[in-house]
Amino acid sequence: MNKLELDQLELRLIQEVIYHGEREHPLERALTAFESSHLGYTSLDIEVNLYFKDQDDVIYAGVQFMKQWQVAKLQSLWVTEVLRKKGIGTILLKHAEDIAKELGCDRVMLEMTSMTNVSFYLSQGYAVLSHLQEYLPGYDYYQLTKKIPGKIDEQ
Repeated sequence: MNKLELDQLELRLIQEVIYHGEREHPLERALTAFESSHLGYTSLDIEVNLYFKDQDDVIYAGVQFMKQWQVAKLQSLWVTEVLRKKGIGTILLKHAEDIAKELGCDRVMLEMTSMTNVSFYLSQGYAVLSHLQEYLPGYDYYQLTKKIPGKIDEQ
């Protein structure tokens, strides 16, 4: 899917993939070296950004994740308020999961507060790893995960 026509808008799906080299912070470099020595290989961090933009490059929705080791860490998923409840978030999340699978990830993880729609992720097959009540005044904290079914080379 490269285009989406919705509510008199024609939106283009834009994909950015950014390969990150060596970690900048010395503590991150040390930790990565330690993890690599135990796993037998080094992981290259890959950032993936997907956006729905109009012809003027205005962003109406997007998703961002980082591939670290075999895990896609979902950083953000956002849909402009006027286009919510129209399936755009589901389209973006599914597309991000497909890309993560192509990159060799076997699961997606994310952290969020209850300010965000936790039930959306649960309806997409995510499970709660941890839940901390009143993390922020009036809001809970969640860690969620979803196993990505099947590996690309098994199909």
